[in-house]
Amino acid sequence: MRATDTLFSVTHFKALLAKELHEIFSSFTAYVVIAVFLAVVAYTFTSVLFFQRSVTVIHALAQAASLMILLVPVVTMRQFSRERETGAFELLVSTPSGELEIVLAKYFSSLILVSVMIVLSLSFPLALSLLGSPDYGAIASAYIGLFLLSAAYVALGLCVAAFINNPVVAALVSFAIFASLWMVELANYILPVGMQYFTESLSFDIHFSRFLAGAVFYSDCTYFLMVVLGSLLICVQRVSYR
Repeated sequence: MRATDTLFSVTHFKALLAKELHEIFSSFTAYVVIAVFLAVVAYTFTSVLFFQRSVTVIHALAQAASLMILLVPVVTMRQFSRERETGAFELLVSTPSGELEIVLAKYFSSLILVSVMIVLSLSFPLALSLLGSPDYGAIASAYIGLFLLSAAYVALGLCVAAFINNPVVAALVSFAIFASLWMVELANYILPVGMQYFTESLSFDIHFSRFLAGAVFYSDCTYFLMVVLGSLLICVQRVSYR
């Protein structure tokens, strides 16, 4: 059986992923996003280290999670608009590459960029190891949570970009969704008691805060992975519909 006859073609996916990575890393925007992320996280890290005299990187990783709300929409907002502006989108979906390969290539290319940002931030806990004895278990848990949170943001942002042609509007809508999911538990002040568990179960902040506390729960990992899976399935259906 040929690769093109299967539901998912690894060959087509690799070619699309290489194309998407070239487009992302040849863009000046990618390096601006990386620089802003590292600059803000470095400022938080050094402020806690020198002013509070605390040998920890958890505050910086909490700041990194908040930054993703602003930076991920910038990464994902043009993932579909580039092809739409040039008229290449219809040509792309008419090739032997299926909608699944197209969506996954765009998702993993964006996730790789975000992962590069996270990997570069490892320089901060490495610096801590020279200054003291930080809690490596808590740091590892926080990084796992940050990656899962970022993966969910990228999937949601890509899904929004598939529905909205204007990249600026797509970025604003993505930001609004990310911020709402981050702060949804604040609605508990006005909701009845029976609804509070529901809003808390949706809150990205509550799920991520447990990773920061050094606890890796199956339920939290599953939640973020379900957000990724659901968003990508909707995105594939949208691309298929178009």
